Amino acid sequence: MRDISDDEQRRDGAKSTLPKGLRRRRAMASLRLLSDVPHRWRPRASPWPGGAVATRPSGLPPRAAGVYDISKAMLRRIVPLLLAATFAASAQKYDGPRPPKPDLPYIKHASSLVATEPSDAKEEKVKQDTTYSVQGTASSARTPLASPIFIFLSDKITPEKFGLYKFTVNKGRREITFGPKKQAQPIHLEVKRLDKGLYMLEAVESLEPGEYSLSPEGSNQVFCFQVF
Repeated sequence: MRDISDDEQRRDGAKSTLPKGLRRRRAMASLRLLSDVPHRWRPRASPWPGGAVATRPSGLPPRAAGVYDISKAMLRRIVPLLLAATFAASAQKYDGPRPPKPDLPYIKHASSLVATEPSDAKEEKVKQDTTYSVQGTASSARTPLASPIFIFLSDKITPEKFGLYKFTVNKGRREITFGPKKQAQPIHLEVKRLDKGLYMLEAVESLEPGEYSLSPEGSNQVFCFQVF
């Protein structure tokens, strides 16, 4: 009986054992299938009996994931502090001189203001050219600053619509001409809000000595000044 049982056991073991070549091919097929799976989703050994679990979708190892979580926590604390500091800086009130009249640009000289010369430019058209002129060769508003700063209290005029132009002095008047061959380019202005309705306008470029004007877009109104 013992011999029969041993023979049966060997036969059963032989049936359950696959040839080496077949086992090798199955292992290679499994590797090929795993090569098509993204690395971060490949199964890894589970600490629990019965199977495998997927790695973190982030693909980070446990230690790096911990550092990443700490960095996120630090950002959540730092960002509100930076925003609060930015808002506090922007909320600081302007304590400099204020214009006594609205819609009139003032040149800022330290703690004092010099009003620009308001006027209406005369419009003349010759062929395809349009010339705007103001009587007089020099403005009564003068500044030694090559990059003047203007303080402006807005009521009806929007500060962003101002254009800064240089005049040409000709035949006893200050003039500027626009046309196909004489297209005057405005000088870039930087506009900054100081308070409700109060703005600062600053010439970004350095101005040469001469006659200039601030003019709202679509208007013949000009605010003249001189850089000496």
